[in-house]
Amino acid sequence: MRLVIIIILVAVLLLIGWNKLQEYFFFHPWNDLTSYRKLQKLDEFQEIVIKNEEVNLSGWFWNIQNAKEPAPLVIFFTGNAQNSSNTMYYYYESGKMKDVFGGYNLMIVDYPGYGMSKGKPSDDSMFVASNYVFEHAANMQEVEKERIVIMGYSIGTGVATYCASKNAASGLILVAPYDKALSLYNDSVNSFYGPMESLAKYRFDSISYAKDVQEPTLIFTSKADEVINYKHSLNLAEKFPELKDVVILEGVDHNGYFSRKEVLEGIRGFLEGE
Repeated sequence: MRLVIIIILVAVLLLIGWNKLQEYFFFHPWNDLTSYRKLQKLDEFQEIVIKNEEVNLSGWFWNIQNAKEPAPLVIFFTGNAQNSSNTMYYYYESGKMKDVFGGYNLMIVDYPGYGMSKGKPSDDSMFVASNYVFEHAANMQEVEKERIVIMGYSIGTGVATYCASKNAASGLILVAPYDKALSLYNDSVNSFYGPMESLAKYRFDSISYAKDVQEPTLIFTSKADEVINYKHSLNLAEKFPELKDVVILEGVDHNGYFSRKEVLEGIRGFLEGE
C-alpha cells in the first residue's frame, strides 16, 4: 500500500512539473512599469481597459497619425516575451514605426497575466480575449471599423489567426507563424503522436482556423528561425483562402524580424494596399 501511495505521489509531482514546464515554454508574462508610466505622460497614447465577467484586460491605443477623425487601425498580438507598454514605447522611441504603419494607428492589449491585464495566459484565455479586443476597437470613435488589420508575431500569430477567423477584419499579417502548438512540442521532443498528444496542454491550433479567414493574408517566415521552423509557417500558409504573399527570409533569427527592411517595407506595402 505504501509503495502505491509513493508511486501516485511521484506521478502527481511529475505531472505538475510537466505542466509548469509547458507554461514556461509558451508564456513569459511580465510588465514594464517604467514604459507604462512614460506612456501615461504622452498625449499620443490612450490607455485601454476592457473589463467584463470574462476578461480584465489592459493595453494601449497609439494615435500615430494624430488623427482627428476615425482612422484605420492595426491590432497587434505580440510574442510571448513582450508586453504592450514595453513594445509601444520602444516603437515610439525608435521613430521608424510611424513610417511602417503609414496611415494606420496601433493598438496592443496585453494577454491575461501580461502587463496590467489580470488572469492566466492560455490558448483559450488568449483567444477569448482577442474577440473582446477586436470588439472594443471596432466600437472606438477613433477607429475606422471597416479598416482594421490584425497582426501577430510568434505566439501571437495563433491568436491573430483565431481573431481574424471570427471577426470582420480587412487584413491579416503574420510574422513567424506556426501551424499548431503540437509542431513546436515535437520540434523539442519528437514524441507527441497518437495518445501522447493528450500530454500537450496547449493547442494553439492555427491551422484549423486558417480556412475561415476571409481577409487578405501576408506571412513572413525565415529559414534561420531557431524557434519556429519555417516549414510550419509554409504548412499554415497553404490553408488561407486569400493568401496574398509568403515572404521567406534568409539569415533572420526569431528575434530579428522587425529589424529587417524586407519586413518593415512589406508591412507598409500591405497596409497601403488595404
